Amino acid sequence: MPTRDVGQFVPNELVALRADLVVVIPVTVAAGQGSLPAGRAMGIITASGKAGAYDNAATDGRQTCIGFLAHDVDASTTDVSAGLIVGGYLRKTKLVGLDAAGEADLGATTLPGGILKF
Repeated sequence: MPTRDVGQFVPNELVALRADLVVVIPVTVAAGQGSLPAGRAMGIITASGKAGAYDNAATDGRQTCIGFLAHDVDASTTDVSAGLIVGGYLRKTKLVGLDAAGEADLGATTLPGGILKF
């Protein structure tokens, strides 16, 4: 399985405020998810414990949004290690696949200037 060092998050255009307020954890993105951009909303597939693209209509665990990819990944054919942002202040316009149900899952609040706090 390709690996990526997720021990240190390198701030990017997702971060709206101080990078030291961003919480990133390591996850394994399940093969078959395709190419996913930084900022993609993610859930956890119950059967495998691996991350997959959040989908409110799913029934496999991905219907609960738990965070956002910290960087681009390609999980087209193999599992990939990645960083998952599970807390912080992010630019809402840079997030992909997030809907109102996902915001509720995160307990998120939208601040002035389009900043998502969760």
